[in-house]
Amino acid sequence: MKRPLLGTAALIALMTGPASAGPALDALVGLMPEGAEVRHTAERVEGGEEVYEGLEISAGGDLVRLEGARLTLTEGSVGLIGDRVRFTRAEGGGGEIGRIDLSVPLAIRGLPAGTLLAGENGVRVSPELCGALRTPIRVAGSDVTFGSGGRIASLRLDAVVSGPDEACLLDLTQELTGAELTDPAGLGLRVAEQRVRLRTPVTPGLPEVATGETWSSTFSLSGAELLMNGTVELRLGRLETGLRLDGDSLLPLAATGHARALAKAIAAGRAPEEQLPWADLWNGLRAAVGEGLVSLKGLEVTGTGLAALTGVTGPLDPGARIDLSGVARKSEEGLTGSLTLDGTATALLAVEFGVATGPADPSFNTLPPGALLTGAPISLTGASVRFSDRGVGQLLERVLGMSPYEVLNAALPGWLGAEKGALVTAWVDRARDGGIAAFRSAPAEPVPLLTIGMMGLGDWTVLGQMLNVSTGAE
Repeated sequence: MKRPLLGTAALIALMTGPASAGPALDALVGLMPEGAEVRHTAERVEGGEEVYEGLEISAGGDLVRLEGARLTLTEGSVGLIGDRVRFTRAEGGGGEIGRIDLSVPLAIRGLPAGTLLAGENGVRVSPELCGALRTPIRVAGSDVTFGSGGRIASLRLDAVVSGPDEACLLDLTQELTGAELTDPAGLGLRVAEQRVRLRTPVTPGLPEVATGETWSSTFSLSGAELLMNGTVELRLGRLETGLRLDGDSLLPLAATGHARALAKAIAAGRAPEEQLPWADLWNGLRAAVGEGLVSLKGLEVTGTGLAALTGVTGPLDPGARIDLSGVARKSEEGLTGSLTLDGTATALLAVEFGVATGPADPSFNTLPPGALLTGAPISLTGASVRFSDRGVGQLLERVLGMSPYEVLNAALPGWLGAEKGALVTAWVDRARDGGIAAFRSAPAEPVPLLTIGMMGLGDWTVLGQMLNVSTGAE
């Protein structure tokens, strides 16, 4: 599909410039679905770029029209910068983009069928895909509006692959600012900024070769607002999540050859049909190293609409606020974690814990899974809990029809016995009306969970001494 230039000036530009009108557009069309059609009202070469006016691209009933477009063709990719872009979808709807800037690798055009393979061993990615994506992909747009309502000030996506073909990694960044979305029912959402960053294997599943790489993912959302009929009802300061994982630390689990069978059984909610090497699987999981976090700041009710809609008062009254933070760190030696929920009209709950993990005895390889569940080498290194009722008790009372404290007072003696039930209910009672119930365990040496479970059936005084427990309001 060659397009001749019109005019002497264009011919001179073609002879003297590094690019000619036509090849870049041909390359772009070659990346589109079969049957795509292209039309334009004018074309020229300017500064080494193919410049088109009134460029229309249609495929499968979808139509994109660019008032102006500049295309460049390099050795590895085709680039496009377009202004005043209108798009319509075959199934209805569409919108406009003030400016679009994209760059797409040419190598994806020649990828063979079966680049992504699905089978008994899961989805695998052929080396050809890793090679094709080594040239960066970039998509950026600004002043995006939707016919159904809503706009986005700017959005951007960058992606590139690195590492060996048999274990290539995807680096991806996605950013969005100034989003406003509405629907006919009157619900709306505003987002000041949203961002995702990933460094993850292209092939899903466990690694097969060592790379020395750390896999990671982060997500953040800032300045979000929920609207009902134009009124801001809920506001979020910032939400952030993150995960980091040492890819090579998963090699021992992959080496067992049974991780997929275990995952399938867990997903199905049943025990595996075949005998699995439970000790090897445990030791493989134990070797994994990583950390994760979650943080939510300033989730605040700002209007009366949510309370009116749900009938829930207190936690959904204007001014009610929740902050949340949590972190977990996994090493071969154990797991530590903490979670804090700080709600002005719900509760304060702060939990910290630490457990040590040891290697499983090879004898577990021939035993049923229940044996490992009861005899897993896990020991408590420490724990603490702080709880304060700031309104969650009243909310539960409205739902249950009676005070949750009265429910516990009636039920716990039957579950735990009179003496132990009284201890627990007295501890929980300290949290009423904004008081604080606290628990802390700091044993001198790690205590196996199996030991804690067995001694929990007996005298709690001895167990408390072993765990070095302290309780009370702070």
